[in-house]
Amino acid sequence: MSDSGDGKAWGTAFKRIQEGINAASDGDTVMVAEGSYVENIQFNGKNIVLRSTDPLDSDLVANTIIDGNRAGCVVSFSGTENERCILSGFTIRNGESWGSGGGIWGSFFSRSTRARIENNVIAGNSGNPVGGGLWKCNGTIRNCTIRGNSAAYGGGLWKCNGTIQNCSIAGNSTTSAGGGLYGCNGRIENCIISGNSTSWSGSGGGLYKCNGAIRNCTITGNSTTINGGGLSSCSGMIQNCTISGNLPVKYGGGLYGCNGTIENCTISGNLNQKYGGGLYGCNGTIRNCSITGNWTLTNGGGLHSCTGTIVNCIIWGNRGPQYPQLVASSAPPYSCIQDWDWAAVGEGNIADAPRFLRSGYWDDAGTPFDRKDDVWVEGDYRLLPGSPCIDAGKN
Repeated sequence: MSDSGDGKAWGTAFKRIQEGINAASDGDTVMVAEGSYVENIQFNGKNIVLRSTDPLDSDLVANTIIDGNRAGCVVSFSGTENERCILSGFTIRNGESWGSGGGIWGSFFSRSTRARIENNVIAGNSGNPVGGGLWKCNGTIRNCTIRGNSAAYGGGLWKCNGTIQNCSIAGNSTTSAGGGLYGCNGRIENCIISGNSTSWSGSGGGLYKCNGAIRNCTITGNSTTINGGGLSSCSGMIQNCTISGNLPVKYGGGLYGCNGTIENCTISGNLNQKYGGGLYGCNGTIRNCSITGNWTLTNGGGLHSCTGTIVNCIIWGNRGPQYPQLVASSAPPYSCIQDWDWAAVGEGNIADAPRFLRSGYWDDAGTPFDRKDDVWVEGDYRLLPGSPCIDAGKN
């Protein structure tokens, strides 16, 4: 390989990304050609744009690689960068930090970077003990795939408090808490959070202690060994989300201890072995939700120990040996609840089947299927025309 040039043209390009960063000043753009770069790079507080040649081309992003070679964090910020600093269009892999942030390290002492991290694949990194993929990155994180990272806490992201938007956060793992995200308190919007897991003493297979608003997200197929297969201890608003097919060993298959408002959500097909197949200990307002097709091996297939206001909900088709729909929870008004004692409580409640487009259920092996024709499908909980639940709630 010839010596690096001056970096002013492709013909005289630098050979290493760090050389380009070192030569750049605030406001500059450092463009990186397709290829694999075995480096551990540092922004050093510079508000520059570091990007591939086309961050919107997924094939090119897959082939523009910064490989940390298990020699430390792949990308490090000083913590002083602002939103004019952008990292875009790379596959960031094979980072390993004996401290924090295997893929991207965003903080130095009390400072956390506000750089924008977008259009990246952040995969196969590990943080010991926290933040396998990203650690303390407080700028906007969007259009990223964050997958297959690992740590003791926060397999995908740890304490990233900016907006997290349009991201796929999948297949990350921890031994303790927050398989996908831990302590991320900014807005989390339009994300798919799936297949993340915790083992050993874990809580929050998908999200743990993420207290900002969580909106328009699909949280599915996550698992943990203790509490909250989908979400645990997330106390901000959870709105317009699908929370399905999550699995814990003990409490709250879908949600555990989420005490903010839970609104317009479909909570279905979650499973646990102890209490609360759908929700456990969620004591804020639960409204306009469909809680259906969840399963527990003990009681409270739909809800257990949810003592806040529950209103305008459909609680139907949940399973468990005792109290399959709800137990130790507030009595909901203006709701549709299967096998409820309508004479005792329930202003505005209805007893007729809600008439979903397709009901999803669990078989004895814990797999969702359609009860009618035994086809292995997930439920579609939109209401058919003529459903008694349409326009039956309370404003």
